[in-house]
Amino acid sequence: MTFPLLALMTDFGDCDGFTGVLKGVIYQTLQHHAGTATLLATHPPIVDIAHHIAPQDVWGGAWVLENSAPYFPPQTVFVCVVDPGVGSSAQQPMLLHWPEKQQIFLAPNNGLLTPILVAAGKSARCRALENPVYYRDAGQGLSQTFHGRDLYAPLAAHAALAMAEDRLQGFLPTVGPELSDPVQLPQEPAQRTVQGFQATCRGIVRHIDVYGNLLTNLPNDWAPPAGTPVKVEIPSSPEGMATRHAVVFRQAYAEGSSQELLLLPGSHGFLELASNQGSAQRLTQCGVGTRLIFQWMTETAD
Repeated sequence: MTFPLLALMTDFGDCDGFTGVLKGVIYQTLQHHAGTATLLATHPPIVDIAHHIAPQDVWGGAWVLENSAPYFPPQTVFVCVVDPGVGSSAQQPMLLHWPEKQQIFLAPNNGLLTPILVAAGKSARCRALENPVYYRDAGQGLSQTFHGRDLYAPLAAHAALAMAEDRLQGFLPTVGPELSDPVQLPQEPAQRTVQGFQATCRGIVRHIDVYGNLLTNLPNDWAPPAGTPVKVEIPSSPEGMATRHAVVFRQAYAEGSSQELLLLPGSHGFLELASNQGSAQRLTQCGVGTRLIFQWMTETAD
């Protein structure tokens, strides 16, 4: 028997013990409820996706999940906690089951699971998490400030056990009623036009990584040939006026001079503004959500 993988993504950081408590409750729940035939129940494989999502940054968490979940195998239970509305009656904890992937996602119903809902489409099955039998202290209620400990961690353990023991279909209806319209974050699609010999791409900064690279929502296959000069316009700068940069489309960071601003094909499948041994964020003063306009000359007219 292969025990399911548990994958954790939070904005808890690693200084206050919150992440460790999450894992402790998972172990504790498994030890208490696992049957003797459930292999690895006391030592489940737990993977940390990220715990330094910016505090309360649901958009940032959604981006990390979108670019991490595809690399996980079937039989994975994801615990995703970026929860600025924790304890609020307007925000309900939820479970998403993706049957084709054989994966479970536990998260607040605040848009954090938007990329999974989009990818799974009509096959996604969502439920509200309302059954107190699965809480950390069954019947004792929840802390209004730490659902990760009291709800998501024990439910992840119960879901993993149900997977391991081949009783998931019977388990899912017991967690709570179906959710027909889970919250999704609004999406702003990228645009590409060609007029004459000029290509124009309009997009936004979706994420800024630890190196200061600006990861956009423009697909890599929209890029010009390597070496093409590209004009970058940022319509609204912190000073309230448009700023412009001249960059070159490169294939790797090292192809640019030190501190040079570059346009690159990102490893996540989308174009990024980067700086060799520098920070594109610092050079441009962009933030998540900043709109960008890229223009370059094409070899053929539209």
